[in-house]
Amino acid sequence: MRIHINGNDLYAEHTRRFTHFFAKKFFTPERNKELSLKINFRPIRESDDIADCMWDNEDSNPPSAYTINFFLPEDTNELWYLRCLAHELTHLKQYALGELRYLISTNNEWVKFCGKRYFFDMYYWDRPWEIEAHGREKGLMVEYKAL
Repeated sequence: MRIHINGNDLYAEHTRRFTHFFAKKFFTPERNKELSLKINFRPIRESDDIADCMWDNEDSNPPSAYTINFFLPEDTNELWYLRCLAHELTHLKQYALGELRYLISTNNEWVKFCGKRYFFDMYYWDRPWEIEAHGREKGLMVEYKAL
């Protein structure tokens, strides 16, 4: 996976190593070579979101280029940052493997996750794609730190 980091270089080396560890765990070598990721560190914003992950291209299905934006305070510690990175990389995996797709119609915003449709406006903690992302956070950190 090609990685480009904009902004905070404080965790650049851990970001690269953790992302490569993640990519090796979840993607075939062929898919890994196709993927590119931009990671941006942005000023904190008013919303509750501390990070987001989206695809940059729709010319391939599933997409191959992604961006993760972080809106973290400057005093964020390394473990909290890695936990957030693990969460957003799980969403990247969901998009890149075709597990998660947004479906927009004239009347509704839908999400298709693992073949099942959901209304996007469902309660955050009930969203199965978020349950997976939150569930993987700690386990991925423990596995990474053990290397």
